[in-house]
Amino acid sequence: MNTPTHTPVHTPVHTPMQTAMNPPMNIMITGGTGFIGQALCHALLNQGHVLYVVSRHPDQVNAILGHTVNAATDPLQWLDQPMDVMINLAGAPIADARWSDARKEILLQSRLGPTRQLVRYAKEASHKPKVLISGSAIGFYGPHGDEDVTESSDSHDDFAHRLCLEWESEALAARELGLRVWSAYCAQA
Repeated sequence: MNTPTHTPVHTPVHTPMQTAMNPPMNIMITGGTGFIGQALCHALLNQGHVLYVVSRHPDQVNAILGHTVNAATDPLQWLDQPMDVMINLAGAPIADARWSDARKEILLQSRLGPTRQLVRYAKEASHKPKVLISGSAIGFYGPHGDEDVTESSDSHDDFAHRLCLEWESEALAARELGLRVWSAYCAQA
């Protein structure tokens, strides 16, 4: 088990977009230093939200995202900090290595572990987040060639499909805690 690192909680930088109708939110993010996560974090910071990034390398988060971001290896470090939203983008890159059995296990565990951490946080937090937005991928549907893929398309039982299915299943456990759960599909996971 990783020992949480401590970083001071940073206060929001208010922007003109924030009003009493649109206050800054506390947002916990896994995968915040990844390709999609970095862009999302910068956009959220520009809107004045306060970010809490769960990372395997919290000492690198501020260099990548800026010094106003809170970083830790374990979200339970922030149990006393009310979160409004949790965003789960964690996962080893899916297209940078051959899918050996060992690589498949890395791809699976790098998604399931952080998802379980977020669900555990939601379970133990006195102030539960309202929503969990969890990554997934169009890989859920499997190969379709040039055919258009929609949510009603058939899926193919292959590794990418099972990976997405297990990842989404772990995230759906947060529904039992009263959170809304949304799966976000991306062309790249």
